[in-house]
Amino acid sequence: MSYVFVTRTADSVELELDINFYWQITDVPKMITRTQDPTGDICFHARSVISGAVSRMTLDKFMHSFNSIVSNAVLQEDDDFYVTRGLKIHNCEVRGMHCKDPRTEEVLQEIIKETTHRLNRLQKQTSENEVQMLQMKGDIEKERLAADLIKVRQANKKLGAISEGESEAAAVAAFLERFGVAQNLDALTAIQLWQSLRQKESVSALANGNAQLFVTPDSVNLAVGSGAVGGIP
Repeated sequence: MSYVFVTRTADSVELELDINFYWQITDVPKMITRTQDPTGDICFHARSVISGAVSRMTLDKFMHSFNSIVSNAVLQEDDDFYVTRGLKIHNCEVRGMHCKDPRTEEVLQEIIKETTHRLNRLQKQTSENEVQMLQMKGDIEKERLAADLIKVRQANKKLGAISEGESEAAAVAAFLERFGVAQNLDALTAIQLWQSLRQKESVSALANGNAQLFVTPDSVNLAVGSGAVGGIP
C-alpha cells in the first residue's frame, strides 16, 4: 500500500513523502470490531508518528538515514495501535521524496545525487577491499603451504638419514659377526678394518667420476718422515 503526505523538518523544509507499507490482517474479528477503515487507520497513524520523527530532524540529517528514521517511527515496539485493530506492519520504505519549494527541491536533488555517488563509492571501495582481502588470504595460504612443504622435505631427509644410518649399522654388524669372528679380531680392530674398506670404496667411486678428492695424511694413513741426504740415512 502506498501513501503520500506532506511533513516538515526541524529547519522548516516541507517534504512530500511517498511511502510504501507492507501490512497484514492478523485478527479478522478484532479488525471488524475496532475499525471500519484499516488502511485509513494505518495511513493516519503512520503519518502522525512519521511527522513527529521528521520534525525533530534537520533536512541534512533526515537525508542521511531517511529510511531507517521512517521505519523506526512506524515499527515502534511499544506501539500497540495496530495490534489492537488486528493488524501488523511488516515493513515500510520511502519510495520518493520532494520539496514543496522549487529552490529547495533543487538542493534536495543535489543532496540525493551526492548521497547516491557516496554510496556507489563506498560500494566500490568495499568491493576493492574484499578483492584485496581474498588476495591476502591466498598469499597467506601459499606461504603456509610452502612452510608445510619445507617441513615435509626436512622430515623426509631426516627419515632418509635414519634409514641410511640403520643400513650402515646393519652392514657393520654383519661384518663384525661374519668376518670379525671368523678372523678372531677384537671389535676395535674389526671396526678399523671396516672403515678402511669403506674408504677404499669411496676412493674407487670418486676415481670413476669427475670429482676431486682432497684427503689428509690421517685419512690415507700416510706416514711422512725426513728423507736421507746424499744417500746417508
